[in-house]
Amino acid sequence: MRELAKEMAICLGNASGGTVVFGVRERVLGCDKAIVGIDFAPDLEALNSTLYDSIDPKLPVQFEWLMYGPRRLLLMHVYPSMPPYTTTSRWAWTECSLASEAIIKQTVMQRSLFASLFASV
Repeated sequence: MRELAKEMAICLGNASGGTVVFGVRERVLGCDKAIVGIDFAPDLEALNSTLYDSIDPKLPVQFEWLMYGPRRLLLMHVYPSMPPYTTTSRWAWTECSLASEAIIKQTVMQRSLFASLFASV
């Protein structure tokens, strides 16, 4: 998870920021099938420290837990800032993922679902 989080943080830092949701399967239609959750609790302080120490220049990220029914999702927020970002060994990512139109539509639908869930809170 650390390597994936580092790659995604650098990628989003080199873009215009964004949020990565851990605990969601890719290329699966339907929330019940796609949202699987995380069945372990990573040490977020250690993960944040690893990211801070391995990205150059320093890129602050914020982690947040989100419950979807009984399933726990981990959100990693990367805020827009001044790129370029690399690992301390000078590796960089500029493309986070190639998403099909169906996946993009599914993501928009899921965001709408999350927004409606939180609007009632």
